[in-house]
Amino acid sequence: MGFLRIILALSVVIGHSDHSFGLPGLNTTLAVRSFYVVSGFYMAMVLSTKYNGKPYYVFIKSRYLRIFPLYLAVLLLTLVYGCVTWAIIGSVQWPLAGWANTLTRLDDLSIVYYALANVFIFGQDVLGFFHVSENGGLVFDYLNRLSNSSLGGYMLVPQAWTLGLELAFYLVAPLFVAGSSIVILGVILGSCLLRFVALPAWGVEANAFTYRFFPFEIAFFGCGALAYKLYARYRILDKGRTFHVVAVLALAPLFLAFDWNIPDLTRYAALALAIPSLFLLTKNSRLDRFVGELSYPIYISHILVLYAITQYTQVGYELPGVLVTLALSLLLYLAVERRVETWRGRVVAGTNRRFPSAKGLAAAAVCALAIVAVLLTGKALLESKHLSQSAAMVDYDFIKDTPRNMILIGFEPPENNASSAWRWGLGEKSEILFSLPKATNCNLVFQFFPVADGQTVSVYFNDLLLETFRLRKNDAIYRQYALPAKKSGNVVRFVYDDWNGRVVRYIPEDSRPLAVNFNKFELTF
Repeated sequence: MGFLRIILALSVVIGHSDHSFGLPGLNTTLAVRSFYVVSGFYMAMVLSTKYNGKPYYVFIKSRYLRIFPLYLAVLLLTLVYGCVTWAIIGSVQWPLAGWANTLTRLDDLSIVYYALANVFIFGQDVLGFFHVSENGGLVFDYLNRLSNSSLGGYMLVPQAWTLGLELAFYLVAPLFVAGSSIVILGVILGSCLLRFVALPAWGVEANAFTYRFFPFEIAFFGCGALAYKLYARYRILDKGRTFHVVAVLALAPLFLAFDWNIPDLTRYAALALAIPSLFLLTKNSRLDRFVGELSYPIYISHILVLYAITQYTQVGYELPGVLVTLALSLLLYLAVERRVETWRGRVVAGTNRRFPSAKGLAAAAVCALAIVAVLLTGKALLESKHLSQSAAMVDYDFIKDTPRNMILIGFEPPENNASSAWRWGLGEKSEILFSLPKATNCNLVFQFFPVADGQTVSVYFNDLLLETFRLRKNDAIYRQYALPAKKSGNVVRFVYDDWNGRVVRYIPEDSRPLAVNFNKFELTF
């Protein structure tokens, strides 16, 4: 089973790479769901043997301690990598960019959810169906309508959503996988009915959940549990080694053929049927067990490796990503997982508690509160800094003055005479940059005159083109726009295709690159 697991893990690495070396592998959906089948097999086995008669809490604690320590090690490595990259490059990059750039725009509840999911894993699969709206709150968005939002990138180990789904399975596995085959079939049938009948009948696009929705994916865990029932039958019947070798050789091509156009359902069925024989053939192999132990470190560390290679090299990162991931995974196994596994065995063997201890719960609560407190404090400090640099939400007249906490680029200072006042916009563009205490609506009002016949002026707000004007010499352009201003990073931009002195000096006595003359220019809230 170990070589099967490492093939699945490496397939995910290859699937997330740039395919620059053409390495073969299963598609990522097939690989991940196959992991679900393998997990279902193992959980049915341990619940029927090792944990048979043990309290529910003992099983949950054991499985969580199997996943969490290595995840935490990779999470800390990811944070260190982000800080080092920030120091080297001089600007915040992955994996900290989402948090550093938009923390003040998240509401407190979103911060709590993302922080706790990042640290404790639970719920990462569910958060995949949410996006953060422009007001900073979580919005259920399984159709990914907000996938291009400026708010996102908060999961530091993004592939760990599968661990959240795995933990969800652990929570319910004791309720059915060690039961009869009829019960397991009932769970599989219920999952399929929900996916293919019930939700579509209610107008829900079930396919939009892909392979991330636990009520759908429990069917694959259930197939693994059924595979264990077949394994138990094989042990009773004592089929012999030859039978199992033939079974694996016959079924393996149906599952592992990378280029054959084999339906996924056939592949999953071949996998489930092959697992019992494969396990019987390899369960006593120390090499197979060692290779299998590398599959989890490979999976949980590969995104960090791939990002590092792309940020610091210009080479294709498929083969280097596989090799570096293997090396890092071996280090993680030797330095973390092997040691933790010994400790986990002692912890689990020494308890038959039905509930967590008060001390343990208190420690977890203190840890959670500390994490949330650090982030909320950071948000408060950044918010204070943001407010000190934000423009007040009052009415501004740019013809009269240059407001505090607004940056004007490509504008001359206000000018006037006895009868009028004006301000020149300079080629090739004029910009006003500002942030606000909060997102709100504003009104942009202006009137300007061109300096040249045939001049083109384009007006943008936050990179959205509002209008393009093709002007004659004596045109006067007056416009008023109602616009949604963001909390930070607002830009009003005028782009000119011609100006004084670019080719022709339209105002011979003036050497400045004058583009348009504003005699009205206001921003109101």
